[in-house]
Amino acid sequence: MSTKRNDEFALEVYETSLYLAVLFSSPVQATSIISQLLPDMYLTHLDRQRRSQPIVMLSCLHFLCTAYPSQSRFLEHLTSLPRDLISESTDTRRWLWDLARALRQRNFARLDQLTTWDPFSSFVASTPVRSAP
Repeated sequence: MSTKRNDEFALEVYETSLYLAVLFSSPVQATSIISQLLPDMYLTHLDRQRRSQPIVMLSCLHFLCTAYPSQSRFLEHLTSLPRDLISESTDTRRWLWDLARALRQRNFARLDQLTTWDPFSSFVASTPVRSAP
């Protein structure tokens, strides 16, 4: 970060920027934002695990898609994340591993099953939605 800010406002700006980069199909911009957000910015915030879950999932999906069919960047990213942000026992991590396996094996029937609402509704629905101040 050019200003070295690591407060709530800076975190909100980076999160919003990542969402917009994904919405507007800008993978170069998304990669740049992810490198600023994870893991450094979240490690200084108390509610980091719950708050970072959507960003962690989105960043892993980003690397899985942008480098496809290679999964090296995805695996490097996922394994580099501290356990504070995504522990090995979480449903999110298991779902990401299953998704990567289905892509690697070109098991499109399994990929279809994993990308419907049911497999990940439990951990997406539990993500808190921040209200405006």
